[in-house]
Amino acid sequence: EDKIKDIIKEILNKKDSILKDLTSSDTVYSLNKFESLVKGFEKYDRRSDESEEIKKSFANKRDSERSEITSYLLQIMKNKITFFENELEISKKIQTKLMPQNIPDIEGYDVYASYSPSSQVGGDYYDFYRTNDGDIFFLISDVSGKGLPSSLTVAGMKAYIKAQVEENKPVVKIIQKLNNYLNEILIPEKFVTMFIGVLKPDKNLITYINAGHNPPIIIKNGNEIIELNDGGTILGMFEDLSFDVGKIQFSDGDILALYTDGITEAFNKDEEEFSLTRFQNIIQTKCSKPLEEISASLFKELGVFCGDIIPHDDITLLLIRKNLLNEYK
Repeated sequence: EDKIKDIIKEILNKKDSILKDLTSSDTVYSLNKFESLVKGFEKYDRRSDESEEIKKSFANKRDSERSEITSYLLQIMKNKITFFENELEISKKIQTKLMPQNIPDIEGYDVYASYSPSSQVGGDYYDFYRTNDGDIFFLISDVSGKGLPSSLTVAGMKAYIKAQVEENKPVVKIIQKLNNYLNEILIPEKFVTMFIGVLKPDKNLITYINAGHNPPIIIKNGNEIIELNDGGTILGMFEDLSFDVGKIQFSDGDILALYTDGITEAFNKDEEEFSLTRFQNIIQTKCSKPLEEISASLFKELGVFCGDIIPHDDITLLLIRKNLLNEYK
């Protein structure tokens, strides 16, 4: 019985570490881990020096104790899985409401956005803000981590950026203030990547800052690919950062493609990444088509590439083209 108590104590002492995981996949792993601990009872059946009566008594005691502990911890695990499911549902609702409900009409431009959440809901976010003088702020970002914490971080960013835009702050001031704000509210190891741009439709000019995000591409004349890298590092990790401001001129037919790493880092059964090269080739090949068709082609290719592999991250695509034509090739 002392040995049983020692094993029980070991399991209960490890309960907190078993239960501290934060994802449902980790919980499944933890259940397996717990099962292996419980099986530690089995090796103490081999008591050859004891009588059959004592061994039987020991086995009954062991089975009773093991059943009680197993039921207790499994119920906690079930409760935790229920919590994950509820949190996931809340996260999805928040994330859906945070995404812009309407794409802005911009004279001389065609705009299209597509968002596909992963099974665990990541921190992808895109948005548009129109200023009083007709400029269009647009952004795409990715909050590290998944679930409710990421959704709440996005909610805070949305409100903060909206307030800054309404105060007519320049893009560099917005990103600097946002960085310090995130540095205050994020827990250690959390961060945000973001690309934020300002389109001046009357001048066909974009000024932008890339804060550690996957560089958007602009395809000029259907063949030249330019990556938009000017800016600085990720947000929320360091205080009082400085950022460079980039500029790009739009010409007729140019297409700007913004995306999150859920596209380029999606992998197939052979653990091969979809890659930036594949992404660029699809956008370039289809660049004369309607933006919705470009998006559909990309998602189709991505689905074929991944096969039965479920995406591990959100997938977001934002396309902007100068001069929407009435007919496409």
